[in-house]
Amino acid sequence: ESVELNLLTAHENIIDRGNSIPTPVFVNAQAIAGGKSLSKQTTTQIPVVLGIDETKIALLINGEKKILDPLNGQYIWPMLSPDRTKLVAVEMDKGAFVCTIEGANVQRIGKCNAPSWTYDGKWIIGMDDRDDGHSIYASDIIAISPDGKRQYNLTVSFDGIALYPSCSTTETKIVFTTIDGGVFLLTYEEVQ
Repeated sequence: ESVELNLLTAHENIIDRGNSIPTPVFVNAQAIAGGKSLSKQTTTQIPVVLGIDETKIALLINGEKKILDPLNGQYIWPMLSPDRTKLVAVEMDKGAFVCTIEGANVQRIGKCNAPSWTYDGKWIIGMDDRDDGHSIYASDIIAISPDGKRQYNLTVSFDGIALYPSCSTTETKIVFTTIDGGVFLLTYEEVQ
């Protein structure tokens, strides 16, 4: 079940039931699931990533659900840029890429798992994890320019397996975890 809870009244509203249901996305206090507005307000006009729909990227653009398949593949980890004009995602066989929200102007950026945009959209932060098919034995947090031309290892001096970065939406900070459950805060500075 997907349940909406009013925090003021503690009233629960069941949004959907089933064996497989879309995860709701909340934008400006409005719930959206499966491309449909779940509240009585009008649907937001800003693009929203709904997630993955049968291995394709699902977006909500101008109130309408759009399915993107820019590389004719299977996708994970889609994320919109802060200005909501571009998308970064990972195609399972071809690696990470950036494209417009229409799926055009595809720019492959290489291996960058679990990508996250910096608050200003100048960098994509992801992980360069290595495994033997069963377990991860090494991983670094990397920064890649959206055109794929510049790449930096942000955890080169970190003694551990750095995973799943998430960028602050307002500051030059990145949170990541380690394989043993540790959580670390990384602050960065862009130099000219």
